[in-house]
Amino acid sequence: MMTTTSIENKDIKVFVDTNVIIDGLILRDYNYQPSRDLIRRIIMGDFKGYICAKQITDIYYIFKKYVQSKEKSIEYIKRISRFFEILPLLKGDILACLNKPQKDFEDSVLAEVAKINMIPILVTNNVKDYEGWPLLIVSPEQFLSIYK
Repeated sequence: MMTTTSIENKDIKVFVDTNVIIDGLILRDYNYQPSRDLIRRIIMGDFKGYICAKQITDIYYIFKKYVQSKEKSIEYIKRISRFFEILPLLKGDILACLNKPQKDFEDSVLAEVAKINMIPILVTNNVKDYEGWPLLIVSPEQFLSIYK
C-alpha cells in the first residue's frame, strides 16, 4: 500500500469506532497506544475524524463507569465534540442494517452510517466484526502505518 504525506492526510476522512475512542482516551486496553496516537492525530487536524450520535451516549456511559465521575465524563464528551464530526443516526440507517448479514448489529449500524456519509475508512479494534462492508476496515495500528 502507498503511504501519503501529512499534507495529503488532511483530506482523509476516517470513521472511528467507539472502542478506539475508549481505549485511546482512558487507556483501557493493553494495546491503547495506536488508538491514542490516532486520536491525537485527529485532534492535531491531520485527519478528519467522524463518529455517529449514537456513540456519544455509549462513550458517556463507559467513561462514567471507568472514571466514576459525571463531570469528567461530560468533559470527555465536550472534547470529542470539538474534534470529531458527529453524524446523525437515522431510521433508514437502522432499517438498512436489519436486512444485511451481520456479526454485530451495533457495528453494522456504525458501518452503515460511515457508508451513507461517504467516509471510506473505518478504524476499529474489532476488524473481523466488519467483514463484508464496502469500506476500508483497519485497526488503528494499520491505519497509522498506511497514513504516516
